[in-house]
Amino acid sequence: MNWFLVLLVSFVVAFCTLGYTRGFNNEELNQFMSACLAPTASIILIIGAGDAFKNVLITSGVGEAIAS
Repeated sequence: MNWFLVLLVSFVVAFCTLGYTRGFNNEELNQFMSACLAPTASIILIIGAGDAFKNVLITSGVGEAIAS
């Protein structure tokens, strides 16, 4: 879960720093973030679900049964 927090903090810092440097106001920055977060959130959700499924397979021993 630490990777998620690092990704979130770096995302917020990058948007605020680069957004205000380029002259965006709060309204424009909010619209830009809303447009960019939807595809990013779905990708992170799919990666997280794959990792959870991997852990279920490892814990239950199904992976070893399939391998043998």
